[in-house]
Amino acid sequence: MPPENKELRKPGEAGATGMPKTALNGATLRRKENMDFLTALYQHLIPFGFGLVMERDIEKKIPGDCGWEKRWNFPLIVGGEFVFNRGLAGRASNFFVFAKQDSDGVQVFFTDPSPPPGARWDQIYRKFVFTGQDLEGMAARVAKAILECAAKKPLDEYRAVTHHHWGYVAGIQMQDDGASRFQDSVRMMQLCHIDFDMSTPHNAMETLLPRHLMLKMRIGHDWLRFLKVVEAGLGIVKVSGTELTMPLTERVPNGQHVCVWPANREAREIFAEEILAKRDPNSDMRSYFLGMGFGAMRKVLDTLQRMKLVAVGIAHPFNYNSKSLPIYDVGLMTATVHGGLPLRDAEDLAMHAQAIGCFNPTLSGDAMPTKGEDWNALRPTIAEALAYYNALHKGEPVTRQDANTVMMAYAAMMHGKYRIGEMYDGDDHVTRPILVGGKYVSGGEIMNMGYTKIVLGEEAAAAIKAADRKPTAEEIVRWLVEKKAGMEAVVRTCNDGSGLVIESGYRYLPPEQRENARVLELLKNSNYVDAIADDVLKDFLLGGQWDALTHSTG
Repeated sequence: MPPENKELRKPGEAGATGMPKTALNGATLRRKENMDFLTALYQHLIPFGFGLVMERDIEKKIPGDCGWEKRWNFPLIVGGEFVFNRGLAGRASNFFVFAKQDSDGVQVFFTDPSPPPGARWDQIYRKFVFTGQDLEGMAARVAKAILECAAKKPLDEYRAVTHHHWGYVAGIQMQDDGASRFQDSVRMMQLCHIDFDMSTPHNAMETLLPRHLMLKMRIGHDWLRFLKVVEAGLGIVKVSGTELTMPLTERVPNGQHVCVWPANREAREIFAEEILAKRDPNSDMRSYFLGMGFGAMRKVLDTLQRMKLVAVGIAHPFNYNSKSLPIYDVGLMTATVHGGLPLRDAEDLAMHAQAIGCFNPTLSGDAMPTKGEDWNALRPTIAEALAYYNALHKGEPVTRQDANTVMMAYAAMMHGKYRIGEMYDGDDHVTRPILVGGKYVSGGEIMNMGYTKIVLGEEAAAAIKAADRKPTAEEIVRWLVEKKAGMEAVVRTCNDGSGLVIESGYRYLPPEQRENARVLELLKNSNYVDAIADDVLKDFLLGGQWDALTHSTG
């Protein structure tokens, strides 16, 4: 049984509100009713393994030298809020439930992990409100709804976030280009029942490394260790990761992106020494990498993979942002379009990856201009992938050659022919809070449009069952490389008549969240403009590297 929360006692028991059993009225009576309801709900959930997240215990475990200051208000759980998790004890996969009391009663909020195809927004996001009537009956009904949804995610089904970006910790920008507060990303992981956080800051590993590397990489905080402790207290396993930019040469700042997940501290130190520390630290644009080229990076990654020290995933292999700004170079396959990266080199890297990104909601839904002469070499691969996908999925064929439809087809083909895993390529930079004006409301969130399932092979599954626990970060990485585990993407798509798009229930943005969406997008774009402007001035103009910029599309 999880540790006792002294605020949750049996309904009516003395001390349930921290006050003696005397006549109560007004706000005090409402608070007692709220606590009695929460206690009754918790009693229904305990037999099914649910525990209560203890924020104070998490805060006490945060290392004093990681960058978090004890004087700061810890923002993971807001006032009057309780968070329950089925996987808190480490023996089962996660299923989170949020509950918050206020003057109106108690809100209970969670998501259905596997709603039917075409589900409406209100079928995906489940919310119940207790207003003081039929306490025991309401607790039983809410618990029933929770347990029915939780049963849709088996105890041994593990979900991962495999491509995600961080913004700020207490107003301090992390070494990444996200615009959100860290707590909003973590709380969204909870809402989506995530088991493994494999998020990927751009070209960074903001953690404790040998001193010379920390100086070279300008690391002043150990946010990786901070997140590892915080997420462990929630039941989430932190797997270190980086989205690495692989330019064609060391003088070009842009290039294809790959997700790299080091297995342990040794792997992080080698990866930082041999690759990340070669990046010009004066570049403000986090996704730029000046100082090392594709060939040299590939040799290091190949060696680390052979040593089973890193796993690699291909981010957005077909990249197309818009007609005016396609930015082909950051996609492994589209980087071949302008002749910069030989197609054989792109195909070889894909063949040696552990997973290939199959849907990225940040990309354009417009068709790529694949009829151009520049596409001659890549066009047969696209045609083969679409044919493979249509043969695999009966029904109306997909024909539109937009980035995501092609990526879904290409990843499916690579998985079917070569056993390469598939990963949901979320790439969110603007994760919104799930509370607006004290009320739970969410929708249109990239993290909930899909997930990557970590599928254990027989040997790995038997080892975990015998140990009666979740896999560790190191086990996940090593098993992926050894093919004792694999990645399987689950994306909430439908066929719009010619291509694949996210279902409308998952795209719906509630009115209450629209201002948050606008502000975060504005902040993200403002940060991009500032970073690019600084880099163009000091690195490319004053630094005499104008050719590097003009030869880097996007």
